[in-house]
Amino acid sequence: MRFSSIQQIDPIIAAADMRGMMGGKIIIDGFRSQFPKLLDPNKPKEIQGFTVVRSLGVANRGGAYPTVQLAAIVYAAYGMAGVVYIPFAVFSHLFAVAKKALLGYSRAFAHIRFRAPASR
Repeated sequence: MRFSSIQQIDPIIAAADMRGMMGGKIIIDGFRSQFPKLLDPNKPKEIQGFTVVRSLGVANRGGAYPTVQLAAIVYAAYGMAGVVYIPFAVFSHLFAVAKKALLGYSRAFAHIRFRAPASR
């Protein structure tokens, strides 16, 4: 993790500790915002990072579209338990979806990409 990330996350952690956790709505809105408007016409229009910094009162420290890392968003939602479990769950599901999307071609790609040179 870069040191600049710590500078960006630290005000959100301090504000979440003072004001309390936001709950899972912010995370669910993050997933809902990824769907096309045709499937979810009432999806959130604001970026989750902006929603977090505005709700916690640190909005004056960023621009119109602040960059907020996943670790900061899940800490604001669930605290340290969120930092431990939610990124693991998200990336596990993304890995599972990617594996299913390859439909069994994952071994073929691995052989092509990581094939050892033939010895003579």
